[in-house]
Amino acid sequence: MTLVASHRYAEAPPRVEYELTAAGRDLLTPIYALGDWVDKHGRAVNAAMAGGDVD
Repeated sequence: MTLVASHRYAEAPPRVEYELTAAGRDLLTPIYALGDWVDKHGRAVNAAMAGGDVD
């Protein structure tokens, strides 16, 4: 199973196109969820790691 599929073209200069497979597209949901979590909690995590106040 792969996350990204590639298609190589026999051209000069060489060209390769990439696209997400079904598994790669399915992975976008948790990746976006993690990004949302970081937007919401990232500053508090950074402050805690730096020894500052935590909200």
